[in-house]
Amino acid sequence: MEKRVRKSEMDQEILLLGQRILEIIKEKNFKTREVAHDADMDVENLRKYIKGKLSFYSFQF
Repeated sequence: MEKRVRKSEMDQEILLLGQRILEIIKEKNFKTREVAHDADMDVENLRKYIKGKLSFYSFQF
């Protein structure tokens, strides 16, 4: 099976933000599900943001 290819590239800033979120979670020994709960968002969406598979622009505040 072939890996999915994005129709448009993600902005580098979005990828860096996702990496920074992951770094903070690890530094502070947080759990991803707790961070997602505190941010009032779905755990799977937070994981997608961290992996750079979902744009932050699509998140509804």
